Amino acid sequence: MKRISLLAIGLVALAACNDRAPTAPAVVPDAPQLLIVPAGGYVNVSTGSNYACARRTDTSAVVCWGQNDYNQLAAAAGAYTQVSAGLDHACAIRASDAAIVCWGSNGAGERVPPAGAFSQVSAGNSFGCAIRSSDGSLACWGANSSNQTAAPAGAYTKVSAGILHSCAIRADNSNLRCWGFNSWGQSNPPTGAFTQVSAGEQHACGIRAGTGAVACWGSTYYGQSAAPAGVYTSVGAGWSHSCAIRASDGAAVCWGNFRGGLTQPPAGAYREVSVGSSNACAVRQSDNALVCWGYNDVGQSSPPALPTKHVAPTAKLTAPFRVVALDTFTVALGSAQVPGYPAATTFTYQFDCGDGSGYRAASSTPNARCATRVAGTRAVRGKVIDQSGDTASYAVRVAVEPRPQTLSFTSTPPNPAYVYGTYVVTARSTSGLPLTIKAGPPNVCTITGGSRVSFVASGGCSVTADQAGDSTYHLAQQVRQSISVNRVPQTITFGATPASAIVGSAVTLSATGGASGQPVVLSSLTPAVCTVSGATAQLVAIGSCIVAANQTATPWYDAAPQVTRTIAVVWSFAGFYAPVQNGPVVNAVTAGNLVEIPFSLAGNRGTNVLALNAPSSQAVACDANATKNKVAAAKRATAGLTFDAATARYTYTWATDRAWGGTCRAFTLTLADGTTHTLQFSFK
Repeated sequence: MKRISLLAIGLVALAACNDRAPTAPAVVPDAPQLLIVPAGGYVNVSTGSNYACARRTDTSAVVCWGQNDYNQLAAAAGAYTQVSAGLDHACAIRASDAAIVCWGSNGAGERVPPAGAFSQVSAGNSFGCAIRSSDGSLACWGANSSNQTAAPAGAYTKVSAGILHSCAIRADNSNLRCWGFNSWGQSNPPTGAFTQVSAGEQHACGIRAGTGAVACWGSTYYGQSAAPAGVYTSVGAGWSHSCAIRASDGAAVCWGNFRGGLTQPPAGAYREVSVGSSNACAVRQSDNALVCWGYNDVGQSSPPALPTKHVAPTAKLTAPFRVVALDTFTVALGSAQVPGYPAATTFTYQFDCGDGSGYRAASSTPNARCATRVAGTRAVRGKVIDQSGDTASYAVRVAVEPRPQTLSFTSTPPNPAYVYGTYVVTARSTSGLPLTIKAGPPNVCTITGGSRVSFVASGGCSVTADQAGDSTYHLAQQVRQSISVNRVPQTITFGATPASAIVGSAVTLSATGGASGQPVVLSSLTPAVCTVSGATAQLVAIGSCIVAANQTATPWYDAAPQVTRTIAVVWSFAGFYAPVQNGPVVNAVTAGNLVEIPFSLAGNRGTNVLALNAPSSQAVACDANATKNKVAAAKRATAGLTFDAATARYTYTWATDRAWGGTCRAFTLTLADGTTHTLQFSFK
């Protein structure tokens, strides 16, 4: 919270004096309402000669007010556990190390305390006394004109330094021990146990243990030692008057010199009281404010008002723990308030999305949308601003995770794929980022231009697509295409090949193969019928000559499927000889006669030249217009096959059936080489 004007501070002080909670001042037109928040109060007030000091409850700092002719108001900065104001100097115990720090006058070395750690200190007239933390012993320093620094031995719980004498409470029995100047009996304390003691100028007072009664001793010139009856919690002895805090209602009760209103404390309940030379001060119970009375010629009775402080507004910053890059998220400040001030309802907000652009302009909207692009951890901040301009900032970390991406091929590999073929690969990523396409192994397939795959040998080719991601996208899972690369197929084509050929002859063969350049190799699959040498087939016997053509494989080409050609190897048959004639002539025969049917096979082929069940005949329609050849009956007496070596001809004597008279028949001679030869006959 910003601090306000002196007028506002005055309002705060007035509110404190009226024992009311702080309130907001009136709203000034065209200006924000300012909230005044107490920062705490005061404790351990101590009055000296025309000045006083006290400690703040919030910081434990010492503040002093009043006369400053010896710089007795110049308290050293820092936190302290106790302070004591003497005549013209003051001392305090530092919180960090329990050392004594003094300021103000130093005419008798009163500002130079002994080293060490102390539990309590009291500043008097140009001297001081303190209790050591280690053993409770007393240490005094400064002026010693009346043996006021000749502290007695022993352990003590409290000590009070006056003008020329001091008093302390013993640790063993809580009895009082006083020393120094004693002209008015101020160093002759009463017997009994005490809980408090305060040494003034010519008198001293204490609170008895058990009863809480105040007992005073020393000078009674102004009635300063005539303590009233009752139970009290705090007592202070000054120059010529004394005051105490009544236990029943916390009221301040004073007696002795009444000039300047010294014995007229303001009404109210108080925690503690301290009496000086010209005034007294107390700490109010309700708010720990300082209240002083008596003389005020040098401001000794005008203590500082209650300290104020900035109370920052509070809010709750919310944002998602994690988001995915390119998504947007909402950061918001909720439950904005100024603690203790429910009337504070006007807030503005600023947000920093953690993207490097800093805080956005303030607005009344308690949330903001944040875009993301780069993955990483963002420090997202929000600032709430109350109507007086006080701010509170909050921060959370938002993990921006890389956005996932997927890859897919948009091209289909060839199936099958062949060596020397190519394949243009296309693929895409959901991120739109460029892909890296690879192919391998390199002895099977290679890639050029980033997408063209060439198949260089048979085997398995793997085509992969990768995308490494960037500041926005995560590494993509690799996708793969597996391609089986086959050798290039080859085919063999035979040239013109005769369907049949005469036994003993040679046939020239031709065949062309695939592009591998490997020779087409011809061979015989029936070596008993034919043999093959190079491109020539030698026909050595009748039957089926099967010639095979083969072309071997290479690393890049498959072996061509074997191709065969079959040549029927037959005897040379020029036709039938007289007395019969070849068709279309019809041979006229008398039914029942034997008919000689000569033929040649270009040599003696043995007696087994006829096929099984050959020859045969079957009835056919007679052609009246056909040319007739009258065939005489055979001279042979029996049917069958004979060979005439002189003519190198075979003659088959065919026995006809009388029943065939008046019909026509086709005579079929089937040879062992599979050929058939036919004659036409008519019978009378």
